[in-house]
Amino acid sequence: MAPRRKAVAAVAESDEAGEDMKTEIVEGWPQGHEIRILISETDASQVNAIRRALIADVPKLAITRVDFSQGVTQDNKGEVVESVNVLPDEVLAHRLAMIPIPTNLKEPLYYPNECPKCIDVVERDKGCPVCQVLYTLSARGPASDADEEFRTVYAGDITTISDPEYDIRDEHKSIPLTVLAKGQFLEFYAFAVLGRGRDHAKWSPASAVGFQPHRVAVLNKPKKASVLFDLGLTTTDGTPINAKLFG
Repeated sequence: MAPRRKAVAAVAESDEAGEDMKTEIVEGWPQGHEIRILISETDASQVNAIRRALIADVPKLAITRVDFSQGVTQDNKGEVVESVNVLPDEVLAHRLAMIPIPTNLKEPLYYPNECPKCIDVVERDKGCPVCQVLYTLSARGPASDADEEFRTVYAGDITTISDPEYDIRDEHKSIPLTVLAKGQFLEFYAFAVLGRGRDHAKWSPASAVGFQPHRVAVLNKPKKASVLFDLGLTTTDGTPINAKLFG
C-alpha cells in the first residue's frame, strides 16, 4: 500500500534528561515521506515513549465501514452489469481501510463514541458530519465493445461527499483497489472515523519510527591527541580527524 510517514530520531543524551528537552529537524529533511529529528537534553526512555505515542496515540482517520451495492443492474448504455470482481468484499474493505485518509484536526472532529450528536444513537446508525467522513465510488468494467478486457480501479476513483479537505491526496491516488472485467461494476459508500493506532494499524499515522544515540566527542587534552591526528584518519563521511573536528 502507499507509504505512511517515517520518522528517525537521533538522541543526544543528558544527565538531566527531560527537564529542558529540545528538538530540531536535521538539516536536509524532511525528504518525501521521511523526516529526521535531533532530540537533545533527554534519554532513550523518553524518546522511546515519544516513538510509541507517534505509532499508537496520534489520532487519525481511517475507513471502518463499507456498504457495497449488490446485485444486477443496467448502466446508462443499457448494458447489464453485475456487482462482482476478483476480490471478495471483505478483502476489498480491508484494502480501503489501509488507504491513508487526510486528517485535519484543526476542524472539530469527534471520536464516534464521544460525539455529542450520536452518543444516544445505536451503533449501526452512528455517524454525522462532526464524527465521520463519507466517501463513495462508482466504477464499471470496460464496455462490451471495448478492446481492453479489464479495468483497474484506483484509490483516485474514490470521491468524498464530505469536505473536499478530505479528498484522497495525489500521491495516494495510484493505489490499486481491484480489477473489473466486462459486465462488472463496483459501487459503495465508505465511512471514515477517528481512531488510534493502539486499536488497529489502519489508524497509525506512521509506518516506522526509530531512534539511535547521537554522541558528541569532547577533546579534553588536545596535545595528547596530536598522535591520533598525525595518522591522517577520516570519519565515515570523509571528514579529516583533526583538532577542527572537535571545535
